[in-house]
Amino acid sequence: MKNDESIRPLLKSGDVAWLTSIKRLDWRIEKAASDVLIAYQLADGPDALQKLQTRLKSVKPGLILISRNPGVELGCPTWIARESVWPQLLHTLCDRYFPMPSKLKLLAVTGTNGKTTTADLVLQLGEAAGLKGFSIGTLGVRQEGGTVEEFGLTTPGQIQLRQMLAHYGASADFTVMEASSHALEQERVYGLSFESAAWTNFTQDHLDYHGTMEAYFKSKERIFDYVKNDGFVFVPSGQMDLLGRLSKKSRLKKVAPLSPDIRNELPVFFKARFNEENLLCAISLIETLGVVVKPDYLKVLQPPPGRFYIREWKGKTAIVDFAHTPDALENILRAVKETFLGHNIIVLFGCGGDRDRTKRPLMGKIAAQFSNEIIVTSDNPRTEDPERIIQDIVDGVGQHPSLSREVDRPKAVRAVLSRLQTGDVLVMAGKGHEDYILKGTVKVPYSDITELDNHISKEKG
Repeated sequence: MKNDESIRPLLKSGDVAWLTSIKRLDWRIEKAASDVLIAYQLADGPDALQKLQTRLKSVKPGLILISRNPGVELGCPTWIARESVWPQLLHTLCDRYFPMPSKLKLLAVTGTNGKTTTADLVLQLGEAAGLKGFSIGTLGVRQEGGTVEEFGLTTPGQIQLRQMLAHYGASADFTVMEASSHALEQERVYGLSFESAAWTNFTQDHLDYHGTMEAYFKSKERIFDYVKNDGFVFVPSGQMDLLGRLSKKSRLKKVAPLSPDIRNELPVFFKARFNEENLLCAISLIETLGVVVKPDYLKVLQPPPGRFYIREWKGKTAIVDFAHTPDALENILRAVKETFLGHNIIVLFGCGGDRDRTKRPLMGKIAAQFSNEIIVTSDNPRTEDPERIIQDIVDGVGQHPSLSREVDRPKAVRAVLSRLQTGDVLVMAGKGHEDYILKGTVKVPYSDITELDNHISKEKG
């Protein structure tokens, strides 16, 4: 095996002419074969190395490219790259194995909330204008209103992303992708060039990863590094003061407002201010490609799965939404309170485990401010004690006339649906499109939407 020092210059240069026997590039050890190059980012510590060695006992790649010197023989041809050149090297390899389609135009959306909705609206607007596109984000890869591939992250890893762009982009005019703060920080979009981007908002989230709001902002601000020099980063008018104050970048551009006539014709989904802002960002992005958005395009827009999914029956209303941050929860509850003025508003929600704990009491406080009844339950507890997560939320509620807790989410949902009265409005927040609850490392099948639809069917019986 060549040592770390002797291989650095070659890998840093990005020269891949020596890969004559390698036919495929992959990031998954289980896909290893004699003609496959596996690019493996080796985490720090002996446990990570031991895990890799164990996995290599059952598969043998033609070559493994690894991000740090393991210090031992791995039993297969091994090349080592420094972490600092890893994204650059993968980009060079992807250019060889997954070349970018020449006519494909790239658009991006970042922001704490609204990425999925904005990206889906861009896709719908492009398709309405006769363009062929696809989106990449929380809902997977979507084409023509449906999900064609799922991958479990907001933004896939660098190699997987390039594989998707090469495959779906071969017959497409454009793609719009969600660019998460993790993806920007980890340079998963390294080497890509966006025509323009949208920055929907900036509020607290992911502090378990970024540590501080300043670090979180700096990760988001990296979106400018990937937008073409003549492109813009579009920002809703309501966010312009904040982002303009925090960022000194000159290419921030406020979106144009809708005319009152068009606004009055929009579906109910867009009556909420934050969804109108998402729509304005989507219009600005698709217009970058030369599309003229006609009023008829707007009238047929549909919300993406699990975003403000609303059902009304027998004088009762229930809404399922993915809101899982303080800002998102406040946005939807404020919109519901304004839309259903004078109604009894019930909110059911939880917070994810192994994630930012500081947002939990904040969400409890917001629920208390905007609802008549609060039901605190589980979301995705992961490896945390769900009772502890619930207590963190309850600590922020303070004095409230109607607060209950039920760790079993399906039980909590069924109970509240069974006792809804005429005029009640129930908001089930946090899960949205998700069809599972993550307990430990196991995904237990469950869906708020399915529970709601089944209940309504039984009541209508």
